[in-house]
Amino acid sequence: MIVILVLIFLAVLVVLPPKPKGHRPVFQVAVRGKSAITPGMIARWIGPDPLSVMGSTQAIGQWVSRHPWISRAALLRHPWGGGTVVVTLETPVAVLRPPTVLVPGQTSFPWRAPEILPYLLKTGKIATGRAERDAKDWPQVILRSPLSSEAGGAIRNALAYEKGCRNEGAPRGKLFVYRSLHEIRMLPDHASYYLVLPDRPECAPYRMLRKFLRRNRPDAGGKLSVGPGGEVLGIDLRFSRMLLLRQPLPEKPLSGKHPLHKKL
Repeated sequence: MIVILVLIFLAVLVVLPPKPKGHRPVFQVAVRGKSAITPGMIARWIGPDPLSVMGSTQAIGQWVSRHPWISRAALLRHPWGGGTVVVTLETPVAVLRPPTVLVPGQTSFPWRAPEILPYLLKTGKIATGRAERDAKDWPQVILRSPLSSEAGGAIRNALAYEKGCRNEGAPRGKLFVYRSLHEIRMLPDHASYYLVLPDRPECAPYRMLRKFLRRNRPDAGGKLSVGPGGEVLGIDLRFSRMLLLRQPLPEKPLSGKHPLHKKL
């Protein structure tokens, strides 16, 4: 049976008409994975002559390294000329947003939906792409400080740790704030306080948070008040055996040695 198929294949090659002079082989692009870029964009990155870009395994690796959206690529050549470029795309894990002022309970951002968005990829790299319709349902990370080379990986890890602890007390929420490499905040749904997320993969802080909120329930507006410190502005979860509450500092009266300053 195999011999017959080989003979038929060779016969087809003989019957095929000769290529006209100046004929350029046709290459198609096959994309695997959903992303915010189109096959047309990938084709432009490859250029009109894929053989010059992907002529060897080393060349393919260099091309992939230049494009954050691309995870893997391969060039499948056809015996009759041309071929197919198979590209596997990276998966976005969050949308990056510029600084803005959020009001507790706010469900949308105070700006028009942009056509191009910066995305945080699963690799920790950042890449721009089209604004997908379902991007509003992904985690939204507000950038309050410039990103360092390590920031993408830190944000990716914090989001993954939080998602992995959903059954251990991690609250629901899609708004996050990047303040520094060691302080990534989450704004839980229906709450007026923030959480400083752990920077390691353990769920103990979220279990403590769940017990704490059972004893100290927020009011109908999501406001949480505890002890003499009053309102809780934030809860730091970066410690495995304790929760640190961030509350307003009490105002201390000025001594007679200092002149009284009026608050502006």
